[in-house]
Amino acid sequence: MLIELLVSVGIVLGLLGIVFALVDPSGGALAVQSLTADVHQRQRTTLGEIHRHLLLAGSGPLPGANGVVAHLRPAVAPALRGAAVDSAPGVDRVSVLYAVPGASGARLAGLLAGSPAGVRLLPVAGCTLPCGLTERSGGLAVVYDATGRSDLYRVTELEGADAVLERLAGGGGFYGAGSLIVPVLVRGYYHDADAEQLRLHNGAGSDLPVVDGVVDFAVRYFGVAQPTLPPPVGPAAVTAPCLAAAAAAEAPASGVGVLSPALLSDGASCAAGGTPFDVDLFRIRRVRVEVTLRAADAARRLPATGSPLTPVRNAAVRDVVAGVDVAPRSLAGW
Repeated sequence: MLIELLVSVGIVLGLLGIVFALVDPSGGALAVQSLTADVHQRQRTTLGEIHRHLLLAGSGPLPGANGVVAHLRPAVAPALRGAAVDSAPGVDRVSVLYAVPGASGARLAGLLAGSPAGVRLLPVAGCTLPCGLTERSGGLAVVYDATGRSDLYRVTELEGADAVLERLAGGGGFYGAGSLIVPVLVRGYYHDADAEQLRLHNGAGSDLPVVDGVVDFAVRYFGVAQPTLPPPVGPAAVTAPCLAAAAAAEAPASGVGVLSPALLSDGASCAAGGTPFDVDLFRIRRVRVEVTLRAADAARRLPATGSPLTPVRNAAVRDVVAGVDVAPRSLAGW
């Protein structure tokens, strides 16, 4: 009797072992499916956000103010812009600048000199003050005059038609009555390799994580052989003086090619009006962004390439590499 009982127990334990052996891999597979879905969701959300901002790069303002932001300052740059940033260029960062959608901006009623400085505003056609300007959410604005000189300011105070502006380049700018001020947004993405994060700087000092688990973030720029004049916008459109000079110096060439980081930061500077930037940034017509994301569970990670698949029992999630190509709308036909 005892022998039969021991045999029965042995059989039951053997069957349980078989059941657990079958269930364990399926549990691992479920974990892998969940991690894989998470990686792809983070990839779609991240690239979708970057795609949206790149499409808007350089756009605006609405009719009522002459010119387009992209004709005054580069729509896209391989460096962060604004206040409290590391402005060094790199292949792991990109910033965009565009006017606040739906805002036309205003005119300066008097001289803007020094920083910070108070100035009274006048509405442009079709808008009611403050015409989209605000001191909240960074309060960034581009001020420019009829010659195409421009600079980036921050609205620190705004009450009715009276504003206080701080020049982000430091020092004191000088813009006469009739110059235009347009509210803008800056979105600067960069890779924090140590924290494995993609981060976002808004140009006004805010620096926040966008997504975790970022192994790599790379940006490539494509553009024309030399800066060219943009298509005219309105009867009194303005263009950055350095862009006009560079376009006049060489005959236009057709075709779009890769622009090296060295070319976009070789010191061919546009300094008139304030914060300097490289005139070659006006060559950019298209941007490609690639991001590599990994699973949140370190025990179930595999590199994107170079490692064989592991058995199901020890299933793992490969790093996901995805990219997006974007041609900003403001640069179409340029």
